[in-house]
Amino acid sequence: VDTIFLLTDGQPSTGDIVEPGPLAKAVAGWNLGRGLRIHTVAIGGKSDFLERLARDSGGEHSSTK
Repeated sequence: VDTIFLLTDGQPSTGDIVEPGPLAKAVAGWNLGRGLRIHTVAIGGKSDFLERLARDSGGEHSSTK
């Protein structure tokens, strides 16, 4: 796997980490050495969190309303 497509509302709500900043840092750490490109689509509006995930991994981001 070298690419992930993530389609979500962009609001982390379950799991050990639900704050966007710490979760984005954790994802970047998990991706070190793997080089996965994460493309994100925010459903229902803008998501700074999803934009960050895409940017940090070299992916692309878009959003819908």
